[in-house]
Parts: sequence; C-alpha cells; structure tokens
Amino acid sequence: MSMMVIMVLLLTVTFEVSEQLCWTMKSRVLRRGWIWIVAGLIAHVAQLAAWFFLLKLLPLSVALPLTGLDYVGVAFMSAWLFSERLDWRRWLGTWLIVIGMVMIGWGGWS
Repeated sequence: MSMMVIMVLLLTVTFEVSEQLCWTMKSRVLRRGWIWIVAGLIAHVAQLAAWFFLLKLLPLSVALPLTGLDYVGVAFMSAWLFSERLDWRRWLGTWLIVIGMVMIGWGGWS
C-alpha cells in the first residue's frame, strides 16, 4: 500500500470521526449548538471529498472495509472526550476490526 493511499485513508477516517464527534457534541450542549452543526457539516463535506479521492486510488471492495477504522477512532475518542466506558466486548470488536484491516491491507490488489 502506497504512502498516498495510507494518507488519504487516514484523512477520510479522521474527517468521519470528527463528524461523528460533532453530532455527539451537538446533542450534549444546549447553547450554541449551531456551531457543532456547522462543524459537522464541514467535516462531512471534507470526508466526502477524501472518500471520492480514496475511491480513485482503491477499488470499493478494498476501500470500504478499510474505512472501518472510523469505528475504532470513534470508540477511543468518545472514551477520551466523553468518558464513555469501553468494556471487553468493545475492545474485542475493536481488535477484530484492526485485524480485519491488516488482513485486507496485507493482500495485494491491482
């Protein structure tokens, strides 16, 4: 996997995690919630642009499973920012996602 593909993949995942965190912040704050809506929309547009660029670099059958990393990012960021508890089932699911991504990334494609 080239460095360009990795960078675009991480950018796509970062924007998706940011978008999800913005929606969560909007649901938790009562005042000035419009700021989080605007930030979420900006993150969504940026994520779509990165996703379209990623699809130019990878086939859909490879790109879509690799973006499963956003589940891992949302789990860790919600535990850090919102003090959500990660029990053993979430840890297991997170590691299964990571193992699956390694298996998909390890395989070659043209």
